[in-house]
Amino acid sequence: MDNASVIGTIALHARATGKARPVLVARWVERARARWIDPGSGLLFWSWNETADIAADAPRGSGTALAAYFLAYADVRVADVAPGGGHPESCLGFVG
Repeated sequence: MDNASVIGTIALHARATGKARPVLVARWVERARARWIDPGSGLLFWSWNETADIAADAPRGSGTALAAYFLAYADVRVADVAPGGGHPESCLGFVG
């Protein structure tokens, strides 16, 4: 969740200053969509072990909800976690 707030802030700053979305944001979102979202629940894993490249804790709704708020500034598709996905390419779901 902490990383999501940083990524969302970087993306929001770029938009507010009229700059293109930073490559760092795009890479982070791509990685999050591919690895850090539990395919069964659609929730973000609470903790990730980068060394072993596995989830270090279960996915949580509370962390996902807060992360989705920040990630909406980075990429609306990764932030959209509404049941059934409001956006056709949704992952997380709190958009619109």
